[in-house]
Amino acid sequence: MSSATVKFSFEFVNNAPEVLEEKVLYISIPYSTTLHLCPCGCKREVANKISPSRYTLSFDGESVSLSPSIRNSGIPCQSHYFITNNEIEWAYDRLDYRIDNAKTKAGRRKKNFWLF
Repeated sequence: MSSATVKFSFEFVNNAPEVLEEKVLYISIPYSTTLHLCPCGCKREVANKISPSRYTLSFDGESVSLSPSIRNSGIPCQSHYFITNNEIEWAYDRLDYRIDNAKTKAGRRKKNFWLF
C-alpha cells in the first residue's frame, strides 16, 4: 500500500473485459457491478456490487466515486481504500471515524431497502 495518490479512469461496459487494465474502474450497469485491479499493485481483481445495501456509485459526468470504503480482506495485500472523484484515498486506522460513519449509513440504507 502506498501513500501516493493513485488516479483512476473509468469505463462503462456491458460485460467484464477478459483482461483488466490497471487504474481503470469498469462499471457494468446491466450487472450492477464494478470491477478493477487492486490499486496496491498486487493485480488482484476486485468486484463490488452496486446496490442500496452494498455500494453506491456516484457519477457527475467527469468522475466517479464508490462508497463506502473498499476493504480487501479476502486477498493477501489486505488493502483498504476509498474511490473518490477518480482517486484512491487510502484508509488508515486514523480514518476509522469515516469508515464507521460509512458503515452506519450503509446499514441504514440496507435496513430501509428491506423494509416492506
